[in-house]
Amino acid sequence: MYRAIIVDDELLIRVAYQSIVNWQDYGFELAGVFENGQAALDAFEQLKPDFVLTDTRMPICDGIELIRQIKQKYPETICVILSAYGDLDYVKEGMRAGAEDYLLKLDITSESLGALLSSTADKLKNLKHSQVESVSQELEKGRDEFLRRWILGEIKERDTLTDYLKFYKIRLSRSLICMIIQICPENPEDFKEELQETAKRTIGQTLFSSGTWLLADLRFCIFCAIGCCDDSNPDLYAENAKKSLLFSLRSVMNFSNVSIKWKYTDEILSVPRIFSQLIPSSSHPPVPVYDMVQEVVNQLLQLHYPETAGLLKKIRLQFLENAALSPSALLNNCSYILMGLQTSMKHDSLLAQWLQDSIQGLTEDLSGCFSPRDFARWINHLNSLLEEMMKNRAPAASMAERAAKYIQKHFTEEIFLDNIADYCGVSPAYLSRIFSQEHGKGVLEYLTELRIRKAKELLSDTNEKIYRIAALSGYSDAVYFNKVFKKNTGMTPREYRLQKKTIKDKK
Repeated sequence: MYRAIIVDDELLIRVAYQSIVNWQDYGFELAGVFENGQAALDAFEQLKPDFVLTDTRMPICDGIELIRQIKQKYPETICVILSAYGDLDYVKEGMRAGAEDYLLKLDITSESLGALLSSTADKLKNLKHSQVESVSQELEKGRDEFLRRWILGEIKERDTLTDYLKFYKIRLSRSLICMIIQICPENPEDFKEELQETAKRTIGQTLFSSGTWLLADLRFCIFCAIGCCDDSNPDLYAENAKKSLLFSLRSVMNFSNVSIKWKYTDEILSVPRIFSQLIPSSSHPPVPVYDMVQEVVNQLLQLHYPETAGLLKKIRLQFLENAALSPSALLNNCSYILMGLQTSMKHDSLLAQWLQDSIQGLTEDLSGCFSPRDFARWINHLNSLLEEMMKNRAPAASMAERAAKYIQKHFTEEIFLDNIADYCGVSPAYLSRIFSQEHGKGVLEYLTELRIRKAKELLSDTNEKIYRIAALSGYSDAVYFNKVFKKNTGMTPREYRLQKKTIKDKK
């Protein structure tokens, strides 16, 4: 049973949402009902709800601030906004603060609330499952990184190595088979991430079926395996494993060029020395990775995205092929790229809009990287985001420009967002998002600026009455025009006209 709370300053809304459905039928215990965000926060630590249904506009602490504080301390809590018609700005702000969804108050029915509770229960179930999976994945990543460090000789003390083996519950036999499996595809560019994963899985399944093996992919197309041989004949044990691998990789996966070399040792501290003899040198001469990273950041800061994407592809290959790069060096390089990206977002509103939902994930994913493949995968993900942005940018810019020209032509008339969206052939919500990305301001703000500019010209250059100037600027309501004009200029239309007249008289 999941725990839920309702937060709303309207008594009727609180009562309605409590009684319109049986919350337990959907797997929820209604743990609390509160009239403002601060009351909910005060009880949050004690109740620890999984689901929060909250209004936006409330006294003391509104729903936006409530969601923001919840997400900072309890990011796994699902928050949904209760919204009235016309509260689109509050809804968007709530979504940016971390809300997963919103529900219109006037659409309150047992069906709509039931559907929300049902989908939320599914999300919570998947979230709990993914949390269990993530712990397992973190252990697997840590184990892979330990194997890599052992193979590369980064762990030099016997006690430290023994402690790692105990922690990951790895029991070794007397004889250890050190094996290198190298796949040489005809075209390395075709050997994508998915194929690397499939090859590793196939190698693992083949080896594990014949005994106890530890497996790590050291770099691009190269896999390291440590076999625990209990037989009296380690040569025969290794040869049988080699034959099985060659059959799996050549016959099942159709890799024609596969190289497998091995040696065995009785000493765990000798493993790095054995592998140093077996690991082939990179087919590409190492490039100073930091120089490439510095150039990536330079291109990012100049907003040269095609050049950035090309360099990221080269860096990814260097990460995969250069086994000498330590995790700390890889992390430092990727962190520097991330800093350059965040700086660029401050100067490019479209980039900021495009990555606003991804930047936090990129940051969190980077902290979870251990091996060169992890960092290469991170670089690839960033590159995919940039390429997708470039692909979508041109048509979006064209559509936003069409909308701007339509507004410029019709701003003195009574037009609405729906009119502009219909003209562009898109939904109002999509138009609002794209227009903001391209122009750095919303459609309404852009329209208001044009109208206020027109009103200023008329006030300065004509003797038309205020209500006429309002109409000529696109405002049918003179009172509303006065309010908007003062909000944008700091003075009423009459005060603005007098100010301009005084300036002219002095001249």
